[in-house]
Amino acid sequence: MNIGFYGASKAGTSLGLYCKSKDVPVTGYYSRDPSKSLIASKMTSTSHFFTVQQLIESSDCIIISVSDSAILEVIHQLRLYDLSGLTLIHLSGAMSAYDMNIHCNGRLSLHPIQSLTGTENDIEKLNTTIFSIEGDRTGLKTGEELLGLLGNTFVTLKKEQKVTYHYAATLASNYLVSLLDYSFSMYKKIGFDDDSILNIIASISTNTLSNYLKDRENALTGPASRGDIETLDKHFKSLDTADEKEIFVSLLKMTLGYLERKAKE
Repeated sequence: MNIGFYGASKAGTSLGLYCKSKDVPVTGYYSRDPSKSLIASKMTSTSHFFTVQQLIESSDCIIISVSDSAILEVIHQLRLYDLSGLTLIHLSGAMSAYDMNIHCNGRLSLHPIQSLTGTENDIEKLNTTIFSIEGDRTGLKTGEELLGLLGNTFVTLKKEQKVTYHYAATLASNYLVSLLDYSFSMYKKIGFDDDSILNIIASISTNTLSNYLKDRENALTGPASRGDIETLDKHFKSLDTADEKEIFVSLLKMTLGYLERKAKE
């Protein structure tokens, strides 16, 4: 297995570093922006390809590591080449491998369920990362072989599951950042300094996540869990804007749904 990268995204660079750390052969990087592929190739001590043909000739698997919106554009370009001996892999969590409508040896969607930064620090994170794979028979075989070499656990998805799967991942990652930053803004509003706010958020969030992972059914605390209507009313009335109140109501509804489900069980 010789893996080449079309594009040098953060995820692609991190995956290249990770493969190298596990002695999985990486041939190098090609990018339409040569400055990016040069950086990735230097970081991974691999080849810097100047043409797509060089990438194809050096690889039997090509990982397309570009933004989701650019994947189909790359596929359109690759139709100009003979890919009959290649497995094409993209890293999108939401797109199906079958969206790569192109003749090749196999098609695979390989998605690390992890936030990646494109640095060597990601190697340690990827060691314990769960991946998802989805694709045709040859693509899935390639994914299983690769993840076997890397030593990672994985889940196999059907193409109709991809969008819901990816949305679930954004809720636990991307939107979590938004929620934490919203909490930050509320503390800032009443005059707390940044260091104090971050220390508070680190403590309460870390402990809450730990509680949830240990005992999901009994992790909820606070006024909603106690049925403390008076405190919830105070929270609502303290909000200045309609948007803030809408966020409050939405979060409260989700929390009540959690409590209702718990009661039924």
